[in-house]
Amino acid sequence: MPNASFVWKSGGLTITSTIRVVEPNSLIVWTGKTFGTQAIHIWRFKQDGTAVTVETEESFDGWLPRFLPKMMQKTLADALAKWLHALKHQAENKV
Repeated sequence: MPNASFVWKSGGLTITSTIRVVEPNSLIVWTGKTFGTQAIHIWRFKQDGTAVTVETEESFDGWLPRFLPKMMQKTLADALAKWLHALKHQAENKV
């Protein structure tokens, strides 16, 4: 549902996000804002037979990522790995 907003937490920060694009079974895009940072996050889903490949990417801007780029990159990489692991776990346990 494009333009729907949701509030969530990651890394101790409260993030307000808005869904921008939804293409069922293939793409979800949202933007988000939190303390000193604006982000865009993209999830792509590609089915090949019974397997689904998930690709995700995120980019952000703002004074915080410009001030602490290495810390923010590590935080993002850790979060993406955690989210993908959790998604894989849920998908494999729902079959």
